[in-house]
Amino acid sequence: MRVTIKDIASRLNLSTATVSKVLSGRGGAFISEATRQKVLETAREMGYRPNRVARALVTGKTDIVSLWAETLAPYHTEVVNLLMDQMRPHGFELIITDMVKHPDWRAYCEKFPQWHVDGIIALDSPRCVRVYREANPLVRTPLVSMGAYYVEEGDFVGVDLYSGAMEAVQHLLQVGCRRPAYLVCEYGNHVGDARYDGYTQVMRQAGLEPLVIVAEHSSRPSARQRMLEYLDEHPCPDGLFCFNDEMAIGAYRAVCERGIRVPDDVAIVGCDGITDTEYLERPLSTVVQPVREMCRLGWEFLFRRMENPSVAPQQALLKAHLVVRDSSRRG
Repeated sequence: MRVTIKDIASRLNLSTATVSKVLSGRGGAFISEATRQKVLETAREMGYRPNRVARALVTGKTDIVSLWAETLAPYHTEVVNLLMDQMRPHGFELIITDMVKHPDWRAYCEKFPQWHVDGIIALDSPRCVRVYREANPLVRTPLVSMGAYYVEEGDFVGVDLYSGAMEAVQHLLQVGCRRPAYLVCEYGNHVGDARYDGYTQVMRQAGLEPLVIVAEHSSRPSARQRMLEYLDEHPCPDGLFCFNDEMAIGAYRAVCERGIRVPDDVAIVGCDGITDTEYLERPLSTVVQPVREMCRLGWEFLFRRMENPSVAPQQALLKAHLVVRDSSRRG
């Protein structure tokens, strides 16, 4: 026979409400640590397994949050892990949707209310947020837009990459680069993208013509292939600012294959701050996004909105910063 919350409450002579709060992770400061431990130990001893479906029918809450991400590269994986660290102490789980690979992301966003989640975090997915809201104007599921690409209406935690990109290109000029290029994917190759704007602004301020090398995708293989093709027809730029770390690692591989020295012949700077950048033969300089703080605030904003739907809009803009390593350090 399935053990219920009522069974645990009866054995401990506690209210079902107290036991429910402990098991859902929402006890907070109102429940003593001794009581919390006693409930958890008894639940384990009795073989309690939560029935999320039954709980959702009674409370209208699933304790599930949906994460929308444009893709799931290593940077996004780090975000997922940090979000889970924030959520699980509160009893929440995460379901993840990779929108780029979804067969029909637009229809998915339009029909998303049928999933019955308690909240949504949209990571670098402003188009998904807009489609979702336009299709469901009366739905009030709490949503936080988060990342370098975000929607400014409602709750958001944005990351400003414009100043970080400028810092990166200024650094390349300061170490002696006279024709630093920008390696970018098709998605980011336009005016209005923070990294593109930061690069072109610094180049024009320095009286230099921007040199943009465009790969099809923002992945390591795509960047490597595009750089090899470029090097077949052009001399290597003496500096390279890359749309993200994935592209920087791909470009690093390509120039090494051609016998081009990093940083002596070409200084390379990436963007995002993924862990892999520290483990190359020449550790990679990169514009580091404040991922831990972004995830902390993103969850804080969402949890507060779920607890109090009428709270005022919660908005934060965080700055990225350049970390200089051997891939661009000269002299």
